[in-house]
Amino acid sequence: MSHRYESNVRGYLQRATPQEWAVMEDREQTVVELASQIREMVEQTENQLLGQTSSNPDYLQEVGRRNQAKRTAEEIALNQVLYEAYPAEVDPEDDGDEPPTEPPLRPLWEDSRQLPRSLGQVPTPELLARLLETERKFWGTEPAWIVPPMDLERVPMPPTLIDSSRPAETWAEVEAYFAEQAPIAAFVRSLTWEQWAAIEPVLFRATDSDPDQLDWSELFSAVRQELHRGTLQAALQQ
Repeated sequence: MSHRYESNVRGYLQRATPQEWAVMEDREQTVVELASQIREMVEQTENQLLGQTSSNPDYLQEVGRRNQAKRTAEEIALNQVLYEAYPAEVDPEDDGDEPPTEPPLRPLWEDSRQLPRSLGQVPTPELLARLLETERKFWGTEPAWIVPPMDLERVPMPPTLIDSSRPAETWAEVEAYFAEQAPIAAFVRSLTWEQWAAIEPVLFRATDSDPDQLDWSELFSAVRQELHRGTLQAALQQ
């Protein structure tokens, strides 16, 4: 995985320290050494964050937990090894209006306005729990439509989830549906832009569609399928 960190290091130094980068001797060796330090620190920090292996048998929750630990460990390592060792140069002519240089790793939901359609609709695990409780209160003899097509964080919660796909016939089916969605939501919302770019081609091949244009329920179905196959894990490790 060092080659990914080498790309991060090279891109950061070129943007943040252009003058130093221009005259740096053995720059490629410097990149390799910094990337190696970052990789070692990521491994150590990730192990510390994970601690004991989770006893939760749900592999999707475990994938989400490990993904979050990896992202946090990478942010810590990049800060300590790279940003502190090579702080960004300050342009003396900069009036302060330009946004600061962004680090290579950014959470997807750092700015929700930049999100593609499918990700902009992804509910949080907490929102799914609230919706399940809403279904519990309003469940009656009529079937409930359980796959909402709208952006649930911007639209008031309906008394029952409306969609044109299919209704749930039993309350157990509603509970099972929400139980399946929560760990997928946690996994997707733990991704960085870099990680999304890594798995997007896999989802494109799996759905034969642009993942950015899928409804979130369709996106979740594809993510669950590819996690079962191990293709997303492989893409994230490259």
